[in-house]
Amino acid sequence: MFYNNNNNSSNNTSAVYGLTAKARCITTQAAETVKNRFLVGSFSLREDNEVHLIEVKENHHHDGGGDISLVNIFNHPCEIWSISASPTNASLFFSIYNTGTEFKTTLWKMHENNPTLTDLVELKGHSGVIRSVVWDQTQGATESSSSSSVMTVDESYLRIFDLNSNSSSAKSTAEINVSSGKNLVGTMDPIHTCIASVGTSDSSSSSSSSSSGSGGSGGSGGGCCIKGFDFRSGKQIYTIDKAHSEGVRDIDYNPNKAYYMASCGDDGLVKFWDVRNTSEALKTIKAHKHWVWSVKFNRYHDQLVISSSSDHTVQLWNLPSISSNRPSLDGLDSSSSSSSSSSSSSKLKKASKAEDLPIKTFEEHEDSVYSVAW
Repeated sequence: MFYNNNNNSSNNTSAVYGLTAKARCITTQAAETVKNRFLVGSFSLREDNEVHLIEVKENHHHDGGGDISLVNIFNHPCEIWSISASPTNASLFFSIYNTGTEFKTTLWKMHENNPTLTDLVELKGHSGVIRSVVWDQTQGATESSSSSSVMTVDESYLRIFDLNSNSSSAKSTAEINVSSGKNLVGTMDPIHTCIASVGTSDSSSSSSSSSSGSGGSGGSGGGCCIKGFDFRSGKQIYTIDKAHSEGVRDIDYNPNKAYYMASCGDDGLVKFWDVRNTSEALKTIKAHKHWVWSVKFNRYHDQLVISSSSDHTVQLWNLPSISSNRPSLDGLDSSSSSSSSSSSSSKLKKASKAEDLPIKTFEEHEDSVYSVAW
């Protein structure tokens, strides 16, 4: 399902593209800067699976809708759990897939007018379910680059792999044992790319070897946590204990505002955090009636946030209070009294938060919505 959002919320429209098999992952072809293209992976136990390259063309008619066209279909082995497109080379993507006996993640190359994918390199050494594979957004594989980096997350470890110039080999350069519970998702900070975050299915009660960071609550159990790690030192730098009362399903950093992060979980909530002070969430939204599988900031207008759920809905939010365009408190008169300054700050925060509004609920799906992409 594809949605078009414009300035008039009453004119938000949707278009449908059908696959012969179910799908649980979609990603933007980020390296394609001219056209709106997406990769969708099918999820079938018994049938041959496919990756569909789809283009969405916006039109400017009165209905505000758009046209969806199929660019190519690529044959892919096994059920596809996740897709991650290169940020700089439109022909490359990683997939996570289940062979029936193990999970694998492989870098593939697409060819124009050819349904066959070229298997470039497999990232090996994982244990259990591979949850995430994330490109370093400052690099990515290109024909002229000397190397590029990706991060993977399995049930117990974070790993960094360096790819060589032609992406034919990968070397593991960092490995961190996350411990405590099972990882459900992981992501990399697009601004501070040495920082990675993971969301777990358990509390941080058993993690004791690493620093909890500023404002972090070292771990008393009773919820599922989010942990931040610095790959330069290999140490844990913060913990958000009890981030969600049930499993953390997705984490996304604001691409334009440093330290700001969104999370969602099986408690039906979407939360927003400043990782410099994790004692409480900046904002909590009762977003859905069931598990929330995905939450994403818009890369260009980060006040727009989208979430999807097992309640069959997709929610679109306008949240200027946590965006890069939020009114600054720096302009307050420093010579004013403490009480006056506090009052001004409080009024500014209230004015900003008052603008936070849901834009639209999309209810066209007939099953759980596992993934969303801008």
